[in-house]
Amino acid sequence: MDSSNLSLQDADAIFTLSERLTGNSTRNSLTLLNVARRIEITGCQSLFEYLQFAEVKPEEMPHLISALLVHTTGWFREEPHLSRLISWLEENRGRYTEQRPFRVLSAACSTGEEVYSIGLVLEEFRAAHPGFDYRIEGRDIDVLCLNRAAKAVYPSKEMEKIPWKFRGNLLEGSGRTQG
Repeated sequence: MDSSNLSLQDADAIFTLSERLTGNSTRNSLTLLNVARRIEITGCQSLFEYLQFAEVKPEEMPHLISALLVHTTGWFREEPHLSRLISWLEENRGRYTEQRPFRVLSAACSTGEEVYSIGLVLEEFRAAHPGFDYRIEGRDIDVLCLNRAAKAVYPSKEMEKIPWKFRGNLLEGSGRTQG
């Protein structure tokens, strides 16, 4: 099934469900395509049948939630913000120690690229400023994305997006994580 097989009524139902379950009020064709893909993968014949399936199969609910969300993430995606963070830390560096670490919450962290970008920046700052310490917490409503973020395994081609000066803190995969 592709999204063209969904009726206007189906689309409205999907967008209403998305807003109710995730708080996401964005109406876009990618959400429809994602839900249509889940309908096909599960072997359901309609949106109604799929929603009934998701209701009785708790293991499907994370896939439905993931399908309803728009995943925007990337390495060093907000570079100007990271530069501003370093400037701010330079001005306040004595305030954060192992006893009182600098804390970062990355809400809607998706698959973790932004969280790890912040970590790479803070790790470099810590190396230059002994005594500085930090803690980072990433959260997301999408458990599938969080599981991927927790594994921290990304395609090696993604390294091109990471500035050279930060690559020393990365490990290349081997065995099952090769590449």
